[in-house]
Amino acid sequence: MGGPLPSLKIKLKDLPEQGYLSNYSPPRGEICIKGSSVFKGYFRNLSLTKKVVDADGWLNVGDVGVILDGGALKVIDRISSMTKLQHGLYVAP
Repeated sequence: MGGPLPSLKIKLKDLPEQGYLSNYSPPRGEICIKGSSVFKGYFRNLSLTKKVVDADGWLNVGDVGVILDGGALKVIDRISSMTKLQHGLYVAP
């Protein structure tokens, strides 16, 4: 838990199906980072790079975070560990 490094930009991407929205209080969503210290992609693997780095250069890390009072970022979930139930509800094990 803590804030991002000064050389990084951070944003939270909405995950409406899972109930994580950046306009909630406190804001929640998938953590995306961008900056000079963030890798630009996988070596000779464009298809895998396109899965994790969007067209604007944001790296989607696959973790769900919440921004706490004071600007600290706390990781609260992992997208790949979520399971969709029969009725459409997402749960984490």
